[in-house]
Amino acid sequence: MSLNELKSVNEELLRCLKVLHQAVLEKQKAVVSYNFEQLQKTIEKEENALFELQKLHKLRKSAFDKLKLQVRLQEDENSFESLLAAIKDRIPPEIWNEFNDMNSQIKRIIGEIQLINEQNKYLTENGRNFIKYLITGLVGTEKKSIVDRKI
Repeated sequence: MSLNELKSVNEELLRCLKVLHQAVLEKQKAVVSYNFEQLQKTIEKEENALFELQKLHKLRKSAFDKLKLQVRLQEDENSFESLLAAIKDRIPPEIWNEFNDMNSQIKRIIGEIQLINEQNKYLTENGRNFIKYLITGLVGTEKKSIVDRKI
């Protein structure tokens, strides 16, 4: 079985997700503290992690498909949980628990990343709205360019 291949890809995926999680947290701190240099660094770190995750996703899908053929999983069953259920009786319980724990950790970290991204989106939108409000206050209600306005 290609369980070892899938295990190593999952471990690498988990490591990369942790790096991404750290990057989005750092990005949030940079946005709040208005640290443009740190924001650029964290965006680069985030992009690198996303690129690596994209490669890992392909490797994981390939290992998953190989294992799926070996355990004769139905074609329409494409979830990792269905694979875990299909191999539960065929592998030692400690290995199954390890896969199950990794899957739970992956889901948890992805959920945390999604939450932080939603918070970052909220912070960014509010910041943009505040800037628009300030510019409107400076320019006035007339639709003039800030450059054309007499001060």
